[in-house]
Amino acid sequence: MIFRPAEADSEAPERSITAPETEIGYYQKDSLLLEDVLREQVLLSLPVRTLCKADCKGLCPRCGENRNSQMCNCEEGPSDPRWEALAGLRGRIKS
Repeated sequence: MIFRPAEADSEAPERSITAPETEIGYYQKDSLLLEDVLREQVLLSLPVRTLCKADCKGLCPRCGENRNSQMCNCEEGPSDPRWEALAGLRGRIKS
């Protein structure tokens, strides 16, 4: 990440930023506040989904049953109709 004084771009007109510009941070006076930067980097380094093992079936999102020990009788599929458009997406994504 590159840090620049907050005043460096204060008079620039509003515009879209480029990909390299997303790595620019700003500081005021003579100090850097790194809390947000460190938090962001830690969160980005965490796995999206934590599993106990590679073949883990996870927990049922409806009842919380551990699917590794037994299956529940909950209905599969999105419970919220707003998610139905994404229901078949997993099968179309190439890993």
